[in-house]
Amino acid sequence: MLSQVDQWFIGSLDQDTTRGAKAEDLKKYLAIFGVKLCYNCSNMLMAYKAALEKCATWDRIIIFGSFYSVANILKEENKSGKQN
Repeated sequence: MLSQVDQWFIGSLDQDTTRGAKAEDLKKYLAIFGVKLCYNCSNMLMAYKAALEKCATWDRIIIFGSFYSVANILKEENKSGKQN
């Protein structure tokens, strides 16, 4: 994935779970692998919104992780009527 992603927008999970790493930890791990453009957001929804603000028409946003990672984003998209 490192060679395919230009910018990383990361966020911690909102849910009280030990399932995911904290955004601060993810940023440290990505830096070890040479990632320079990494934005730490308060949660996954904020990371998604930040990515939307920075992306161009031809860009793709990839959301990966567990169902916890995408649940709020899908809920937000469904509210706004956007296509997923």
